[in-house]
Order: sequence, then structure tokens, then C-alpha cells
Amino acid sequence: MNILICDDSPMVRNRLAACLDPEWDIETAENGWDALMLLERKSFDLLFLDLTMPVMDGFALLEELQNQHIQLPIVVISADIQPEARKRCLQSGAVDFINKPFQKQDVHDVVKKYLYVTDVATSAPIEVDIDYKRQLKEISNVALGRGAAVIARQLGEFINMPLPKVGEMPSSEIVMLIDDIRSNKEILSVSQRFVGGGIHGEALVAMQGKDKQKFVQRLGCDDDHADSNEKVLDLANLLVSTFLVSLSQQVLIEFSLRPPVVVESALMEQGMHTEKESEQGNCLSIEYSYTSADSDFHCDVLFLMDEGAGQRWEKVMRTV
Repeated sequence: MNILICDDSPMVRNRLAACLDPEWDIETAENGWDALMLLERKSFDLLFLDLTMPVMDGFALLEELQNQHIQLPIVVISADIQPEARKRCLQSGAVDFINKPFQKQDVHDVVKKYLYVTDVATSAPIEVDIDYKRQLKEISNVALGRGAAVIARQLGEFINMPLPKVGEMPSSEIVMLIDDIRSNKEILSVSQRFVGGGIHGEALVAMQGKDKQKFVQRLGCDDDHADSNEKVLDLANLLVSTFLVSLSQQVLIEFSLRPPVVVESALMEQGMHTEKESEQGNCLSIEYSYTSADSDFHCDVLFLMDEGAGQRWEKVMRTV
């Protein structure tokens, strides 16, 4: 059997390969373009395909395979579990869909179904040296996909979601960011603190676009008598909590959230505090965005964690 695994995550490629028979010929690609080059040169019996990748994503590869009339069973493995994403994949030639994070049995089920085998021998995973930031990015991508699915179901619209960014942000840059958010009257901005597993942080949500009020009404609380600020807070809480719930399920850390507050009235003190502590180092950050495919609405979410969060995440990732 010739199997191709296309995913930009070495951890996912390794884990998926470990679910397959070691006697099979298994090749890997980091993006859709690399996979296309392999598919043009060699015949494969099955393709496992991620959707969100750099260079060429899974949707683009599916379209190109149709254009070139390259046919093989394609099983999409992705964190983007929106109904619209599933529909687009199936219309573009995919035969099945596995959600991340996946289990070995999920892989075995599709292998038996499309390769017509009755049993699958597996090997032990190969240890891959991956730093905690990359692992945090991968599980954040899964959490982002689940959050987008919740929001898409409520909206009835497809939500675009680029890969999240994980890194460090200087405290001085945070001060400037807060000032920019507070001074831009076109941005609806909310802050919400969270804590869990010894990790303390703050989530900043910035919503913009001419249709942002429509989204506030559609995704905000159902109370018609609530004022505009309450509905903005309700929407921001949904955007933050859907991400944190999925993140907590993957790393077995229970996060608790404080009530969200409007940035203009709440972050003056926080910004001053950050500025005083700017010489102490950088904050660990997770950045991601949601953009409606059909409306003028864009939302940036930034999670900021204290300087010691990196060491705590590193310990957590050893058990994931």
C-alpha cells in the first residue's frame, strides 16, 4: 500500500504514520504543493489531508487534483470541523473526514473502509523533538477550529481562520497595542482574564467591520432588552470561551474565566501595570482571527500570559 500524509505538523504526521502498517510505503508532505509534486510522480492508494497549511492549503490541493483529474481516496484530517468546510471537502473529491485530535481507531476505520483491509498492524510512534511553542500552536489550531465550528453553526456562515500564531510579545508592544485599540473608535474591544494550571493571562478581543453590529446581535445574548455593551461582552465571551474549552480538553487543564469587560473602561489600569513591568521580559502570546466569508466582519483575539507561563506550558506539553 502507498499512503501519502499531507500535514504541516511533524507531530501529526508522526502520530498518523504510527497508526498505519509499518510494512506499507508511507510518504509525507508539509503542504499541498509538496503533496501535489508527489502525486504527479507517483500513484498512491490513500491520501490523508490537512486543510490549514502554508504555501498551498488543503482546499487548494483538492481543487488542483480535480483540475488534473488525479483520482484517489482522500481523507481529510483537520481541526476545521465547520459543516461548510466538510461540505466543501466532499464536493471537491474527499471521501471522508476525521476530526483532530484523532484516535487510532478513527484512522483504522477509514483505512479498512477505503483500502479494503481487515486488520492494520501498527508501530510505536517515533519520538520527535518539538518545542513547546510549536506544540502549543498545534493544539491551538485544533481549539481554533472547534471554536469556529460553534460560531459558524450559530451564524450559518463559513468562518475563515488562518493558522494561529504563538510567540512572545514585548510588554512595551502590548502597551502600544492597548493604546491603539482604545483610540480606534471603529473597533469594539473587550478584555477577559483567565487562569488555570498556574497559568494567568488576559484575552483581548477586537472586532471590526461594517457588519460587526450584526454579528453582535446574532451571536450576542438572546435578551432583547440587553444594551449594546452587554451584547458585545456576550459575543467576546463566546469567542474566548470556545477556544479555552477546547484547549483545556486537550491538555487536561481547567481554565476559569472572569467576566469580560470593555477595554476602554478596563484596560487603563492594566496598561499602566504592563508599562511598569515592561523591563521584566516578554509575555507568551497566542494570536488568531476569525473572518466571515460572507460579511464584513473581522475579529482578532490575543491571549497574553505572564512571563512564567512558558515554563509551565513546557511541562504540560511533555504529557500531551
